[in-house]
Order: sequence, then structure tokens, then C-alpha cells
Amino acid sequence: MRYEQILDKALTLIGGGSPALFSTIGEGGFPHSRWMVPCAIPRLKGMIYAVTARGFTKTAEIEADDRVEWAFQAPDFSEVVTLRGRARLVEDPSFYAEVLKAIGPNLVVFWKVAKDPSSVRVVETEIVSASLLLPRSGERFSASASTPAEATEDTGNG
Repeated sequence: MRYEQILDKALTLIGGGSPALFSTIGEGGFPHSRWMVPCAIPRLKGMIYAVTARGFTKTAEIEADDRVEWAFQAPDFSEVVTLRGRARLVEDPSFYAEVLKAIGPNLVVFWKVAKDPSSVRVVETEIVSASLLLPRSGERFSASASTPAEATEDTGNG
């Protein structure tokens, strides 16, 4: 399966407005995961967006180490897509408005915690690799953004 095909599956899952698991490198080098609502901006291929705020743990973690991972699953658990990438914090008010328009209705919990709109930042993730797991068959496919036509099948359980 090609990189673009795996990415399309992720974009379908993102388009459903469901939360995804977002992981950063946390304290002591251990993964730190939390649920977030991401979006994709169609004109910006290979990127995933979400919002955070100054003072949130993930903000400091991204600034310290930009390596991140997103995990998405279909509601019936028929597909699990994992995207790895490099994240950065974007402080552009017009772009923030575009991202907020895409995911705003799904941020009820976020606004309960991040009460100051001026502290909000966009998390931009540039995807560098993607993997797809089909739990029912045990098939797994992986591909790199730099070599999109060279996806490999991994039938291992790992």
C-alpha cells in the first residue's frame, strides 16, 4: 500500500471529527499521550493541525523535541492509522482562525481548560511516515513521506 493511500485513510478518519491520540516526548524521554481533535487543511498536503495553549505541557514538550505521533482508529476498530512527524507551534492569527473554523465545534473540553483565546497556538505536524494496521486480518503497511511509492507490508504482530 502506498503512502498516499495510508494518508487518505488517516484523512478520512480525521474528517469524522473524532479525537486522536497525540504523543510527544515527555519528561525523562518517555512518551506523553493525550486525546486531541485534529484537522487537515486540504490545500496543505502532508500536514495535520490541532490547537494548544501557552502553558500546556505539550507546548513545552514540542519546543524541547519536535518528534510526535498521531494515532487514529475507525469507530469499529477495522483500521488503525499511525502518523509520525515533526511538530511546531504556529502563532499566526489568520491561520489560527482557519484551523479553528475546521475543528472549533469539537473543542468543548479544550475551551473549558484554555480560557484565554490569546494563549492559543496551532500545532502543525509535518508527517514523515505513516502506518496502517488492519486488526481483523493482521496486515500492517508502512511508508515514508520521502519514499511514498515504497510502502512495505509487515504481517508481524508488533
